[in-house]
Amino acid sequence: MAVFKHPPITGVNFGGWLSQCSLEEGHIRSFITEADFRQVSRWGFSTVRVPFKADLLLKQPGALDPAGLAHLERAVEMAEAHRLNIILDLHEVPGHSFVDMARNSIYSDLALQEQACGLWSSLARHFRRAGDWLLFELMNEPVAPCAADWQSLAGKLTAAIRKEDGRRPIVCGSNMWNTAQEFASLKPTGDERTVYTFHFYEPVHFTHQGAPWVKWTLEMPLPQPYPGQAQGLAEALARGGQQAEAQAGHLAGAWDRARLKSLLAPVRAFRDAHQVPVFCGEFGVYLKAPRQDQLRWMDDFTSILAEEGYGFTYWSHRGMDFGLYYEGERFGHLPQYSGEDHCDAELVALLRRASAKLMEAW
Repeated sequence: MAVFKHPPITGVNFGGWLSQCSLEEGHIRSFITEADFRQVSRWGFSTVRVPFKADLLLKQPGALDPAGLAHLERAVEMAEAHRLNIILDLHEVPGHSFVDMARNSIYSDLALQEQACGLWSSLARHFRRAGDWLLFELMNEPVAPCAADWQSLAGKLTAAIRKEDGRRPIVCGSNMWNTAQEFASLKPTGDERTVYTFHFYEPVHFTHQGAPWVKWTLEMPLPQPYPGQAQGLAEALARGGQQAEAQAGHLAGAWDRARLKSLLAPVRAFRDAHQVPVFCGEFGVYLKAPRQDQLRWMDDFTSILAEEGYGFTYWSHRGMDFGLYYEGERFGHLPQYSGEDHCDAELVALLRRASAKLMEAW
């Protein structure tokens, strides 16, 4: 069997454009424009990952909504115009939530599985003529009761695409938020043209310090340093912080570059054993972290990606609490966004350096 090789994936997520937002026409037309595609290309990156919400397309049974489909078509056309890969990432779909575990019914509800399969089948048929620069990501951050449940659904989604398109590159992640450690339980789907992906936000007490949607981090004091040890862990445990207690064993000890790299061991073992391409689909540091510590973490992690040969798409390009660009909103006042273009030039430079090293090695 020939080993499927895909050129390095380096770039950014266009989060908050077609998912995790209201999907109002004005927002879609203005949040990400052709200028953003052009800028990603000028930076020397190869790829944009475009998370999309199924509701954009599922307005009526049995057919894709023409207006929603037009937005995906426009994204694909702009990527092609600027010679970028584009990953269409099914970020939100009925029966799946990477935030509210009570809403994860897709793994046991066959009707919801059929709906998701039908969506991918329709998209595969519609975009069948596009080249290998268009990739389909089965689902963002699955949180199935067990790895086998996700494996089963991933197989069904893959089969739905393959019925319509035998060559489209597919992206498949691990269970439990695409975490690196879950690669120890991940099995190849059996599809020869699949790229595998992981997300990396370790240690979460640092990368998501003060993030309101990761409530256990609110039990711990700010700021949290990197490199260094988790601050206030003993106090949180003494107060009976249940979520902190659940994380205590993982958080204990010093965090530095060597520890970050050690957490990728399951990914490396999977890639080497199965000879498949793997990239990091999301990573970043929530903007409440101390600035110099944010840059240290990003320097360490992007250098690990380049050293280990993993491509990446940074979370996220604009806004979304991690953005390379911020104007107004929650974090637009921070010094790194004070330039005329409101762009974090230091962060972009770190990403470009890692991208250049990956391209040179290729």
